[in-house]
Amino acid sequence: MNEGIRLFLFLINGILYLACGGLWLLSPNDKTLNFSLTIFALAMTSILLYTGRDELKTVGQSYIYRRWGYTTINLFLVLTILAFLNYLSFKNSVQIDLSETKINSLSSTSEMLIKGLKKDLGVKVFADRDDARAIVSILDLYRQHKPNMRIDVYDPETRPDLMRANEVDKENTVIMEYEKRKQYIKEHTELEYTNALRKLGRKKDPIIYHTVGHLEFDFEGESPGGGGLITSALHRSLIQFKPLDLLARNAVPQDADMLVLWGPKRAFFKPEVDAIQAYLMRGGRLLLALDPAVVDDKIISLRNFFKKAWEIDIPNTIVVDRKNFVSGSNGSVPLIKTFELKHLLTKNFDGQVFFPLVSSVSKFETEQGRGKFVSLAMTTPFPGSWIDFSPLEIVSGTLIYNDRQDKKGPASVVGIWEELAAEALTHPRAKIIAFGNSTFIQNQYGNMADNFTFFLKATNYLASDDELLTLNLAIKKNSPILIDDKQLKIVFYVSVIVLPLILFTVAFLFYRRRRA
Repeated sequence: MNEGIRLFLFLINGILYLACGGLWLLSPNDKTLNFSLTIFALAMTSILLYTGRDELKTVGQSYIYRRWGYTTINLFLVLTILAFLNYLSFKNSVQIDLSETKINSLSSTSEMLIKGLKKDLGVKVFADRDDARAIVSILDLYRQHKPNMRIDVYDPETRPDLMRANEVDKENTVIMEYEKRKQYIKEHTELEYTNALRKLGRKKDPIIYHTVGHLEFDFEGESPGGGGLITSALHRSLIQFKPLDLLARNAVPQDADMLVLWGPKRAFFKPEVDAIQAYLMRGGRLLLALDPAVVDDKIISLRNFFKKAWEIDIPNTIVVDRKNFVSGSNGSVPLIKTFELKHLLTKNFDGQVFFPLVSSVSKFETEQGRGKFVSLAMTTPFPGSWIDFSPLEIVSGTLIYNDRQDKKGPASVVGIWEELAAEALTHPRAKIIAFGNSTFIQNQYGNMADNFTFFLKATNYLASDDELLTLNLAIKKNSPILIDDKQLKIVFYVSVIVLPLILFTVAFLFYRRRRA
């Protein structure tokens, strides 16, 4: 083989080794590409050494080249030691955040939670290359405080089998696994990751009871009108969700972290109402949904109970929104896009939720004034929307605003009532989140992720996790520093290929000049 060609091939072989090292450091998850390139580089080296075996024997007998060999071996050992030290520093790196508001570091709450998980934490990221890089950059902030945290990245297009096996229904999903417990994260913020870590590490899972026996929403149903999907999501959130027959027990169990009264169609007996009253009086938390009745309202007594005893008014009305509504509903299925931005529950929610035939939800003013009410989800202002007090009009298809009996919008369809501190000195403060519709989380709306997300947010807020919604994060006006794909390629080619090639060329020129 021509000496010039051989020298050129050795140069190419050296560049391949540099590329291999760069790929293993910058993209360790692309194992197929990395292994293939490494094997090819080794095979090329073997072929070059085999074809030049006669020259190697001659070189080996020369004193000068023997010294060169010793020098090369020593250089190789030094570089190996440096590479090993670099690897140790990479695996045990220390980060210093010099930004004004500490945007590139975790809050003290997040640090405390991640350090409290002593055993191995596994993280699976299902996202394409670009999205995965942004997600992993956030997860790396946690890995700084937990060396035994393993992050595996999978491309949904190449590994749909793993998505099915892990019950992942959409891209950009992260699964955290700790002690055989799982949490699914789809919103990639420190708040969501820290909430998930707390759920994985807590000693007791919240216990939620939902009432049965009054034709309530069927949380176990697998039919289009059932709630099997939302129940599965609750179980995946590590929540114990149990049915409760108040007529049989006459009390809400003491271990209840929350009670759900969701879409009853029959009236409650007095012992059942008394049990709900006793639960709320001891600082209980209630998730409530009362649907409008078009023909015969059989839960008037229940509406009056919450109106007079707990200042929550859910009258038998139909909210109409002719500006934002689901196509074909003529305004009777409002599409809610306006949420209370100042409340912790909804301030970060940027989705849209629709409610089929929804009642209005508002505060009923009493002399006591024992609680504070906040509207969380509202329709558009009048004349876009109004509250219609004649539900029968929907049967004839004549939902028209009547200024003598109807009420102008915007209308509140979801609200939260919280007991004032002065009324709760001897027990925790009672909290009630009230909805004017219960059917928006039916299985048939499984592709409407925002409906389910909104319900889960409300559930988590009540079920003892509300303190996590107020992480001690500063108001941040700047964004984390993330290296995009183009910048990363520039760093790779300059540091791994261009600079070594320049140094090799300069060294070769000096060598030729000295020989001349």
